Amino acid sequence: MTFTVTLIELSVFLIAIGFLMLVVYLIPAIIQLRQTARSIQELSEDAKVVLKETVPVIDKVRGQIDGIGDAVEKFKTVGSKLPYITEAIAKNVKKPFVVAAGIVGGILYTLKSLKRKRG
Repeated sequence: MTFTVTLIELSVFLIAIGFLMLVVYLIPAIIQLRQTARSIQELSEDAKVVLKETVPVIDKVRGQIDGIGDAVEKFKTVGSKLPYITEAIAKNVKKPFVVAAGIVGGILYTLKSLKRKRG
C-alpha cells in the first residue's frame, strides 16, 4: 500500500495544520478578550454611577468656591480702605484725646501750683 502525495496536496495539508494550530492558540486569546470586554463594560457602568453621584458634590463645591471668592473680594475691599479708615479714626479720636490730656494736665499743674502756694 503506497501513498502518493502530490506537492499541492502536501501544501494544502500543511496549510490546514497551520490554520488549525492558529485557531487552537487563538481560542484562549479570544476568551480572554471577551472577559476583558465584560470587565471594561462593568467598570464603565460603575463609573457612570460614580459620576452621577459626584456631579452634585462638584456643583456644591463650585458654589462654595464662588462664595469664598466673594468673601475674598470683600476682604480686599476692606483691606484697601483700611489705611483711610485708620487715618480718619486717628484724626477724629486723636484731637479730643490731646485736648482732654491738655486740660487734665493743666488742671493737675494748677492744683500742684495751688498746693505749693498754700503749703
